[in-house]
Formats: sequence, structure tokens, C-alpha cells
Amino acid sequence: MTLHEQNKQRNRDRILAAAETILREEGPERLSMRYLAEYAGVSLRTPYNLFGSKTAILAELLTRTLDTVLPPRAAPGPMGTLLAFLDGLKAAQPALDEHLRGLFWSIMTAPEQALRDVGIEWITRVLQPRIAAAVESGELQSGVDADQLTRHLVLLVLGLFGMWAGRQLSIEETLAQVEQACCAALAVHSAAHVTPELLARIRR
Repeated sequence: MTLHEQNKQRNRDRILAAAETILREEGPERLSMRYLAEYAGVSLRTPYNLFGSKTAILAELLTRTLDTVLPPRAAPGPMGTLLAFLDGLKAAQPALDEHLRGLFWSIMTAPEQALRDVGIEWITRVLQPRIAAAVESGELQSGVDADQLTRHLVLLVLGLFGMWAGRQLSIEETLAQVEQACCAALAVHSAAHVTPELLARIRR
């Protein structure tokens, strides 16, 4: 990596770190490009040159943060991997509450559809291949439309996290509701040997 590329990466990291701090400590209403540049110690042009817009900054911050606090978890079988994702959400609870509430609210309420699509695309990328694999393996019934079920789960998860971001639910309540809602939706379409574990998660 050349010195110029190193400087660009360093500035990108500084801007993203500044954006995260502003969102967490001062709220999304304070996140202007001018204030962000000042806070990061760079020129006003730098955030525009490196990212193009505040939308792009928030989008990268969301995907980077989610990929950090929710790394993939291996588990036996496609359904096991899907359930491991729910377990990963619970394990990441402190980081989610500390880093993501303000960021998620900024994205959920953004006027730009492209920014709102970032959250949809991320959760779809996580769920869709796992659901498709569960159908193919027979853990979900063969007649299930994997794309439609994915969309249903995406809306469930984003709706509940939207209530958390809007401070209508605590993170504990949100994660419990996400697990119950996802397991209930999956249980309707699950094969007989998978259903008991899903029902057990709903009841606990």
C-alpha cells in the first residue's frame, strides 16, 4: 500500500470513528458533514472525497459494525446456522446497545431510500442463503418459497429493531421478541425433526 493509500485509509477510519462517536454521544441530529469533518480533524472536502455523502458514511458504518459484532457462527446444518445467528444477536447484546441504536435510528428515519435499503440488504444477505439451504436440505418443507420467507423474516427483524431504535423496547425485549417471532415463522414451515427445537426456543 502506498503512502497516499495509507493516508486515505487512515482518514476513512478517523471519519467512521468520529461518526460513531457523534451518533452515540450526541445523537443523529448532530451528524452533519461539516461537524463530522471538524470532529475527525480533516478538511470539509475530505469526507465528500472519500465517501461522497453522509448516506454512504452511515451505510459503511452500519455494515462494518454489524460484520464486527455479528461474525458468522458455524453450526451443524443450515437451520443450525440460522439459529446460531439468533444466538449471535444475544451474545452481541452489549455491543448492539452501545454502538448501533443511534446509527440504526438514523438509517430507519433517513429520507434517502438507498440508506434505508442498507439495513434490508444486510439482513437479507444473512438470512436468504441459510433459508434456501434449509429448504434444500429438507429442514424446511419443500414447498416453501425461500425468498418470500426471507422477506417475512427481514420485516419481522427490522420492525422489532426499529422499535428498539425508537426506544419503545429495550435491547433485551427486542432480542427475545426477534427469537420468538423468527422461530414461530420457521416452525410453521419446518420439517418434523426440526420443529421441537424451534418450539422450545419459543417457550423459553
